[in-house]
This record gives sequence, C-alpha cells and structure tokens, in this order.
Amino acid sequence: MRPTGRQDGGVHTVEYRGPNGDPFPVTFATAADAERRWEIDLEHVPQAMTPLAAAVHPEGRAGRERAYAESDVTMPTVLRRDRPQANGYEYTPAFGLAEDERALFQADVERLEQAHGGSASVWAHHSLPAVRRGCGDIDAAPIDLPFSALAALRDYVWSHTGVAGAVSRLDERAVIRLCRDQFGARASSVTHALTQGRSNDTMRADAELWQLAHQDPLPAAAAARLAFLEEHGARAVSWPIDHPTLQERPELLDVQLRLLRESGGREPGRVAAEAAVRREELVGELRRFARSSADRIALEHHVRGLESFVAVREARARWQLVASGAMRAAVRRRGFALVEQGALATVDEVFFLLPAEYDDPSGISRADLATRRADHAHWSRVTPPSWIGAAGEDRAQAAGGELHGAPGSPGRVTGRARVILDLADAERLQPGDVLVATMTSPPWTPLFGVAAAVVTDAGDAISHVAIAAREYGIPCVVATGTATTQVRDGQWVTVDGDTGVVILDAPTAAR
Repeated sequence: MRPTGRQDGGVHTVEYRGPNGDPFPVTFATAADAERRWEIDLEHVPQAMTPLAAAVHPEGRAGRERAYAESDVTMPTVLRRDRPQANGYEYTPAFGLAEDERALFQADVERLEQAHGGSASVWAHHSLPAVRRGCGDIDAAPIDLPFSALAALRDYVWSHTGVAGAVSRLDERAVIRLCRDQFGARASSVTHALTQGRSNDTMRADAELWQLAHQDPLPAAAAARLAFLEEHGARAVSWPIDHPTLQERPELLDVQLRLLRESGGREPGRVAAEAAVRREELVGELRRFARSSADRIALEHHVRGLESFVAVREARARWQLVASGAMRAAVRRRGFALVEQGALATVDEVFFLLPAEYDDPSGISRADLATRRADHAHWSRVTPPSWIGAAGEDRAQAAGGELHGAPGSPGRVTGRARVILDLADAERLQPGDVLVATMTSPPWTPLFGVAAAVVTDAGDAISHVAIAAREYGIPCVVATGTATTQVRDGQWVTVDGDTGVVILDAPTAAR
C-alpha cells in the first residue's frame, strides 16, 4: 500500500503499513525528511521504547557535540538530524554522508589514530578515560538534574565509543582491500576471522560466569555471584534506558547460571583458544600468498592493528550498556522521589513521562500516563516496517522456504529453532538449538556456549552478535528483518552463515 502523508503544524506525518498490514504513522521533522530513506534500528532498539527512553537521543545532542569536539573529529550531520517519531521505534538514516563530508570525517579519524599510534591507544588513552568520567557523572547526578543534561551525559559516553569505533575500522578496511585479490568475496569474512581469539570484555565475563555456574553451591559460590554482579551487573540487558540491568534483576543472571549448569555449555577459555588457532592458520596463509614484499609489509602492519579490533568493539558495547544502565538508575531515583511526592503511583511510571514533566512534575496528568501506557502496549505488539521514507518498503516474507539475511559467522548447522525475545526465557534453550532473537547484547552471549547457531532480525558483520558468534565458532545469520516472526518456535531450520540464508523446515536428512 502506498504511504499517505499530511502536513500538520510544520511537521510531516506519513502513514505506512507494517508487514502484517498494521497502520504505522510516522512523523518527520520536515517534508524533505519524509523523502529520504530511513532504516529501522533493531540492533539497538529491539522493542518499542517508552516515551522517556525515546526522548534520550533528541535531548542528548549537546553531549554528542561535546564528545566530537574533544576528539577534534567533525560530527557527521546524521547525528545532528532529528530522527522520525515512530511509535517508540528508532529509524536511522540510510542515506549516508555526502562525499566531501565523508572525506573530511575519514581524514579526522585517521589523524586521531596517528596522534595516538593506533586504535588500541585511542581507546585506552583518549576514549575510555572520557567514558569513565561520563559514567561517573551520571552516577553522581543530583536527583533534580534536568533530563536534557542527563541525556547529554549518556550521549557523551556513547559518542566517545562511536569515535573509537570509527578508528577501529581503519585497519579492518585496509585488510579487506589487501585481501580482495586473493579471497574475492570472502575478503571480509577472512578479515574478521583475523580478529578472533584475543581477550575482550565479553569473553572474560562469559568465562567468569561459566566458572561460577560450575562451582558447587557453597558460600564461596554465593560470594562469587555477588562479585560477578558487582563487576558486570551494571550493564543493561539492552541499549535503551527502559531495559533493566543485571544488578536490578539478578534473577536474569540466575537463569543463565542454571542453563549453563544443566546444559554444560562450551567453556569460553577453550573457545577462545580454538579461535586463536584458526586465526594463526589464516595469518600463515596470507603471508604465503602476498603478491610482493610491499604488500606483505602493509598487510602485516594492518593485521597487527586488528589485534585490538574485537577488544575495542566489545569494550564499546560494554560501556554503552553501562552508561544506559547508569542513566536508568538515575531516572529511577527521580521516579522514587516523584512517588514520594505523590506525583507518580509507581517508580516505573517515570518512563512514561515527557522530558518537561520529568523536570517539572506539576504538569503530570494521570490520564496522559494511562494513554501513553496503552499506546506503548499497542505498539509493542505491532511489527514495524523495516524501511520508511523514500522507496519505503518492508522486507519480503520468507519465500520458497528460505529466509534471507546477511552472513555473520561462517558455517552450516541444522537444529531446532528456539525463538527467545527476553533473557528471562533463556532456560528454554537446549544444546543443539538455533537461537533466534531480535538482537543480542553482551549479557546474552553466555547462551552462545549452548546454541548451535544464532539468527537475528538485526545486525551486520561487525555487530555484537556476529562478533560473539565468530568467537564461539558457531554459524550466524544477521539482518533477516523478520526471523522472530517468520520462524516458528521448535521448527527445524538450517543456518548457513556463509551465504546468510536460513532454510525453514529443514529436510529430515539434514536433521
């Protein structure tokens, strides 16, 4: 159905249809924005956000500007642009940067990398100190700090991780270019395999959890559980501030402990060692087939730069979740105060406020809160369109018994699908199952030690889910758009992580 639009008070509203035919109105800041192409960001926003969570990005622009200014990197215009208001879902620009802006951004990032002598140093000496300060400022925020100031602190942290992430991709892209003659279309997957098998935040946390799960249930194990929550529990289970942390909901940790204890699971330390062996075999192959000594020198230089690729990207993910968890805690402290004042009935009603009401509770309306709760419940049940704006269209339904996404981690596995949308439901996963999820974050990765493969609605080759799947050595298909709605729980599927294809109702012989 062709979208219909109308102009109201300086904004432009267009009504789309989701894949199930549900009406999906979207409000753009300008009519021109409605003519651009926007892609849903299920990687970071897997479900519809509450009103206050949806307000973080528009309110946090000052923090983004501050982080990019401190880095002496020109902030891309896509980070300055107002995103569409889309019923709690996040849509990000799919139209990229103009060529001159892209060249300027690339030059700034390269200059930052050269100034610090590599991406690991950029992270350790430039970005991480700022990230720690920002998270500390969120933790220490007074209860009456305006919402925009709190959002700016969170986006300040996120933007420093974004700058570090851009630097981390310089060596990755250089290696892909140098490998293209030898490996052709496999150059990207070969490059990503070269990043595997080194220590990173996610695998260290997984290793500690695996050890904890296999301890006897004695007082020492209880103390170790508390220590784990102290070290890793500040991470939210997803990126928006309306998702809890493990410290807030420790029962989610206990679900994983029971799963690992009962199913065994692959030991993360052994998994990392196997990944390191695969990496070194590839390095030897690359050296043998380098076309010239100059190519060999350039390749070895950039391969050394890849040593920090996964460590930086997983550290970014960890601290983004810590910042969101810290902001959530600050918002809930404000919620407790508003409950004591009689402005709210429950703490979590704070997430249904608008920023102005958060700052000045005199304008809070019980009827408005009830309406927003109902609206959020409605949109949480709606499957949104994958694309809006110019040539907006939804992903095709599974055709010919296949679901098409993008390669995340190589390999081919057949197993019974287990569709899991909430970490609380993780105990349904059994060894040999294929984990099907909207997206995963670092607190989900202990499940990768049990699953035979992973399929997600969102992501790309360098998203957290793909990186973690490669570390665990299991096939992964990302960016299917509709796996969680098209794959039936318990259905037999074949996951081909080399081609990005999921075969539904896998033949009996494959099982």
